[in-house]
Amino acid sequence: MVLVAVQCVSAFFQFVAAWQSVVFLSTGRLGRVWSFVSLALFLKGLLSIWVVFSSSWSVATPFTDQPVVITEFFISLLLAAGFLLTGQWFRFRERLEARFQLITEVERSLVGVLEEGKILSLVCGILSRSRGYRLVWVGAADADGTIRVECSAGDAAAFLQGVPLRWDDTPLGQAPPGSALRSGGTITARDIGGGLPAEWRDGCRRHGLLRCAAARIEHPGFPHKVLVVHAGTAAAFDTVESEALAAMARRVGSAIQGARRHEIFVNAKTSYDELLRNQRDGVILVREGKVVRANPAAAEMLGYASPRLLFDADPVSILADPDAVAGLRDELLGPGSGELRSEWEASLLRMDGSSFPGEIRLTWAPREGRNDTFVPKRRGPLGMIVLRDVAERVRVLRELRKERDFSNRMLEISGALVLQVSRAGEILLFNRQCEEVTGIDARDALGKKMWDLLIAEPARDLHRAAIHGVAAGRTPPPLETPIVTAHASPRTVAWNHAPLHDGAGAIVSVIVTGIDVTERRLLEKQLIEMQKMEAVGTLAGGIAHDFNNILTGILGSLDLARGFVPPGSAASAPIAEGIKASERAVQLVRQLLDFSRRAPAECRSVDLGSVVREVTALFSQTIDRRIGVTCSIADDLLPA
Repeated sequence: MVLVAVQCVSAFFQFVAAWQSVVFLSTGRLGRVWSFVSLALFLKGLLSIWVVFSSSWSVATPFTDQPVVITEFFISLLLAAGFLLTGQWFRFRERLEARFQLITEVERSLVGVLEEGKILSLVCGILSRSRGYRLVWVGAADADGTIRVECSAGDAAAFLQGVPLRWDDTPLGQAPPGSALRSGGTITARDIGGGLPAEWRDGCRRHGLLRCAAARIEHPGFPHKVLVVHAGTAAAFDTVESEALAAMARRVGSAIQGARRHEIFVNAKTSYDELLRNQRDGVILVREGKVVRANPAAAEMLGYASPRLLFDADPVSILADPDAVAGLRDELLGPGSGELRSEWEASLLRMDGSSFPGEIRLTWAPREGRNDTFVPKRRGPLGMIVLRDVAERVRVLRELRKERDFSNRMLEISGALVLQVSRAGEILLFNRQCEEVTGIDARDALGKKMWDLLIAEPARDLHRAAIHGVAAGRTPPPLETPIVTAHASPRTVAWNHAPLHDGAGAIVSVIVTGIDVTERRLLEKQLIEMQKMEAVGTLAGGIAHDFNNILTGILGSLDLARGFVPPGSAASAPIAEGIKASERAVQLVRQLLDFSRRAPAECRSVDLGSVVREVTALFSQTIDRRIGVTCSIADDLLPA
């Protein structure tokens, strides 16, 4: 019985090997020559069955006495095992080839694709078509814990409408997409009923999705994405398939990063072009002594209709006189061994031959040691020439110089003392009039406190308070103070203060102007004295009128008395002397009245001798009587 069993098992192994060989032929894994092998194995199996049935009626012999049967058994076992293992190997290789072809197809489809949305659409479409997956989609992790579907493909897309998708650590976030986003690995759900949210399980059953796999798409700097694949077969997503899905997710991540970098590059280039095009200053790029690019402002500034007309031109040609500024020609052609940044002012040449003053800012960027895969037409250092038309600035500076010179001249020739002091009182400006009045040199005055240097001690606190008040925004009244001079002569100055503001309106310093009123005050004193003298004269005139009335009565009385006194009488001489003295008094009163009278003097010829005698007589009455006054006047003087 053992021998019969061994022969039956051998026949079974032979039929298994024949069946596996037929499978190889039908799937094209082996050529047609193997059909003979399949036929031979099938016939050998039939022969073994015939031997079993034909020898079953004979007397059984010991098992150990049949070496051929034993050998046939082991050979049949090896054939069956070999064919089965070969079939397994063929299937494994086919899965690998399928994964490789899938990845290759994705790689080919992503070549040259630089849009993120198109990348996701291609990947989802290829996966859903190539492997027959029911649903392929890509989602992004939002900050609120939800998964936002960005792209999907497949006949079960309605699944995404009825299932809440989350990636946070909540019950709804325990599905494969959420777990993959949190862990960063590839999550495979081989059993949709175990450990998954109820909404997810119900949705999968409703749409016939038996298996699910999810792999995170790394997206540095942005929210991560997840690639999710749903299959309708229970055999999906073995180890090889899961690894292929993970590789696919990595490739998609790389493609998205490339698209992002390209987008950044395109945006940067667009921004650079817009910046260059909208730059108000002229910009010229130079390499190997030739212009390689220019912006519209440079073309307009130099009188060219288009920036293209400057292409391949010599950068030195923009100079009206290339040799006028030493070293500028060489700097425009290359950096040499000097500084990489430099600024120049030169006369620039327009296309029509006219020139204008310009400012040149030159910057060189070394290009050595760069491993560029793209080789440009011109190599070497790249220079950027920034041109600015400074004709208006030169004109404004010229006008400002004129105004400055005019202001300085006015400060020099004005009769006013002009100082600029800081908020703390230090002298910042000391004009020439200050030097002339005070005798202090401007170099010695700058930086010193004004009140300590110029103001006399009694008025220093008052002047300090005035400057601090102006610095605080108050306007003090005019001040008149004595000042200290180098030659120690007393001087009096009337001061006025005004704030000086900066561009923001803040008070930065104080302007102090002063007028030397020393002579004016002396003249005022003299005027007061003259007014006093005028008042005295007016008073003297009034007294003279009264005194004249008295003298008139005295003269009348003496004249009457002289008429009653006989000649030769002892009283006649005193009366005559009294009359003579009264007449002199009347003459003196008349002179006082003439002196105090405001009417213009009458011009007539007079006897100078008599005038001198009268003045001498009047003068002799006003001095000490111990002093004698004598006159020596000729009698034949002509009237004047």
